Amino acid sequence: LEKNSTLTKLNLELNRIGDEGAKALAAALEKNKGLTWLHLGFNSIGKEGRKAFVAALEKNNTLTDLVLDGNSICLKDKEAIKTALERNKASLRSRPAPQAKQ
Repeated sequence: LEKNSTLTKLNLELNRIGDEGAKALAAALEKNKGLTWLHLGFNSIGKEGRKAFVAALEKNNTLTDLVLDGNSICLKDKEAIKTALERNKASLRSRPAPQAKQ
């Protein structure tokens, strides 16, 4: 991903990448020049992973859509991510967690 410039969309929803996976992905995203859409919903991303994404998005200028539903994102981190994405005329997408079927 770090050197790939042809991949434009990546859906990693429900893969339980956690903070370690998020940090590795964020490091690659810092240098990636092609990815415009990234779905990381429901991946158990916590504080350390969120911090890594804020830092990566300060350097990445191609990502325009980021989905982080179902991860523990505090308001402060959510605002920091949104601010970084706005530089790319991008958006942080959010939707409610799926309801369990009864």
